[in-house]
Amino acid sequence: MLKSAAFALSLLLAGGLAAPAHAGARTSIKTAYYSISGKTGMDLFRDMNRKGPRHAFMKKAMAQTQYRTTPRGKMAWSNGVCSVKGGGYTLDLTYVYPKPATRLSGRLAANWRAFMADTYRHEKVHGRMAIEMANKLDGTLRRFSMKDGRTCGRALSRLTAQVNAIYADYKARQIAFDAAEHRQGGKVEKSVLLLVKE
Repeated sequence: MLKSAAFALSLLLAGGLAAPAHAGARTSIKTAYYSISGKTGMDLFRDMNRKGPRHAFMKKAMAQTQYRTTPRGKMAWSNGVCSVKGGGYTLDLTYVYPKPATRLSGRLAANWRAFMADTYRHEKVHGRMAIEMANKLDGTLRRFSMKDGRTCGRALSRLTAQVNAIYADYKARQIAFDAAEHRQGGKVEKSVLLLVKE
């Protein structure tokens, strides 16, 4: 599952600070855990549904990739051209996973390892997509240049449209990936069935 947050581009560009040039978005990756308990795979599954991170109103996810993108830079005018001085993006990425409160053993431990291996695989795909998106946003800000007046009003509108299009494209990709993974008989269902089987 994926949860995202993004700050308003126009606010930052109106008063952002310049940043040194570098390749790609500045990316920070962290891993967090929430505690679950149970004596069976079904117990663990139910506890994940109770304690997992929220991904929609009144719904919980077993695991989640959370990210926040922050634009940097300031729209600057020079010789009739508007560009983003010090432009770029920062990506803060956090993977949230369940973790049993006590050590598992025997068949339950083996089932849990198999379940988590697929969970890691799923969330890492979300993470890779978020990194790709952030890098594309970063490049868009760095390369942006447009002839405009001193207020750069039209330039900011065009840049905002470009940024919004990138967000929309990657959001659609993330949703399509989740739909394929969570469909009946899909990989997520198979990994859950592996966990809860006795």
